[in-house]
Amino acid sequence: MTSMSSMTDIGFNSPDYIICGSPTDFAQETITMSHRIGNAYTKELDNVVTHLQEHSSSAFVFVNTRRLLNNSATALEGKLDKIGISADVMNIHGKQGKSEKFALIGIFCEKIVVEDYEPRVLIATAAADLGIDHPDAQCILNLEWPDCIATLVQRRGRASRAGEVACFIVVVGITPFLLLLCRIYEGWADVKLSDDDEEDF
Repeated sequence: MTSMSSMTDIGFNSPDYIICGSPTDFAQETITMSHRIGNAYTKELDNVVTHLQEHSSSAFVFVNTRRLLNNSATALEGKLDKIGISADVMNIHGKQGKSEKFALIGIFCEKIVVEDYEPRVLIATAAADLGIDHPDAQCILNLEWPDCIATLVQRRGRASRAGEVACFIVVVGITPFLLLLCRIYEGWADVKLSDDDEEDF
């Protein structure tokens, strides 16, 4: 709980706030989870490509910055074009206006129909952590740790809405992983990465 507390905005300062449970209490059996450390983000996008090849469902890719969003979108579109998968990739980030953002969410969640545009992948920053209820998205790739562990749990919840087996992959670069350990064990609560710290591509 000490480690988790350092990654949240809640601040568990008293044992009275902690409710203990077994690992099975927190299990989500329909989502397989994996965690890897490394900087080969373009390679990790192959998981999304494979998913789109083998399944009819959609996928999410979550990132922390617009720079990583743009790099990921370009790399993923290139991979899809190379093998002939005609799947549109949509981007959502914080610089978009509220109306534009909600329109894009509506299109991705199949509530708004646009002729000849059917995005199967949403690459997004924290701007799309909430309010997205896609009926069939079974692959979630999270590049880098978010600032708060609750955000990671929220992102994981985007999958398996229909009870189908889904995958949730978290890939963390070496530098952010080391900074995370410092946050946990040394109390560096305010350390955050900027775009300049991302040398992932």
